[in-house]
Amino acid sequence: MSSGGITFTRYKGPDGYSHLFHGPGPTRDPMVLKVGNQYLCYYCGNLEEINWQCVVALRTSFDLINWSDYKIVSAGGSPGHHAASAECPFVIFLDGYYYLFRNNSYRPTINHVYRSKDPMNFGIDSDEKKITVLPVAAPEIIQIGKQFYVSTVADLEGEIKVAKFGWYPPLE
Repeated sequence: MSSGGITFTRYKGPDGYSHLFHGPGPTRDPMVLKVGNQYLCYYCGNLEEINWQCVVALRTSFDLINWSDYKIVSAGGSPGHHAASAECPFVIFLDGYYYLFRNNSYRPTINHVYRSKDPMNFGIDSDEKKITVLPVAAPEIIQIGKQFYVSTVADLEGEIKVAKFGWYPPLE
C-alpha cells in the first residue's frame, strides 16, 4: 500500500498475512484492471472440488482491500481442464471490447485470446469468444502512444522478450 505512490508497505489482513483473499483453491498470477470506479482482479485458481480444474477467476473491489466473492469468467474450451489450462490471465480494454489472454502451455508456448463486451464473461466450456492463439507465454500488453507491444516469458529461466504487437484489422 502507498499513500503517495513512492513508498510502499506490504498490506497485512486481519490474520496477519499479505493475501487479500483465498480461493478458488490456490490462487496465483493476479492482475488488476480499473473500470470506472471499480477494480477488477483477474487471477488463476484451481477448483479442488473438480480435480483441480484451472479457471480464470475474477473479484471486484472499490478500494483494493475489500473484495467480492469470486466469479469464474473463463474455463475449459479448447485449452482443456488440466491444472495449468488458464494460467497468467491478462485483460485489456480496447475499442469497446475486453481481451483476455490465457496461457495453456509453456512447451510449446500457447496463449488463447478471447474477446468479450462483458468483462465478467469470456466463456465457460466454450470457444465462442475465442479469436486467436498466440505463440507467447504469460503475455502482457503494453501501449505507448499508438504503438502496442507484447511481452513474453521466453525461456522460463527469467528471460523476457518484448515485440511490437499489432491488431487486425489495424486500429485507426
